[in-house]
Amino acid sequence: MAIVVGKDKNAEMMKKIAQMQIAQGNRQYLKMIEMSIEELKKLDPTDRLGYAFGILLIVGSLSGSLQGWAKWCNVKNMQSINLDEFKKIFPKMRKLTIEWLKIDHEITEAKTIEIEKELGNIEELIAGMQLPCGKCKDKKGKDKPSNVYVA
Repeated sequence: MAIVVGKDKNAEMMKKIAQMQIAQGNRQYLKMIEMSIEELKKLDPTDRLGYAFGILLIVGSLSGSLQGWAKWCNVKNMQSINLDEFKKIFPKMRKLTIEWLKIDHEITEAKTIEIEKELGNIEELIAGMQLPCGKCKDKKGKDKPSNVYVA
């Protein structure tokens, strides 16, 4: 004997199953976050390789979290967050992001200055070079030298 379920009841059941799957996925993700936090807390680098490995774990953890947020931040999911929740989330995320971007800027600027110092006066070097233009051809179809630098 088959049980006949109405369209509305069926749709409601499918919605509940989808929500259950999301909740199960979230629980697994929460366990991964907790494990990552514990792993990061235990890090105590003492040498260059240890610090490099630690930064790799940190960036990997951030990347995974941000990818999850990027997938999750859509109109349908955002509709489920009320104003009070947004007011709680937004300032924390903004503060963390600004701090992270300051670190990013500081390190990127320091490495850029280091590279520029290493290069010295690159403009003089480039000005003296004869680089093939790629589009510049002489009458015989051979590359013509050019003083144009193309990065």
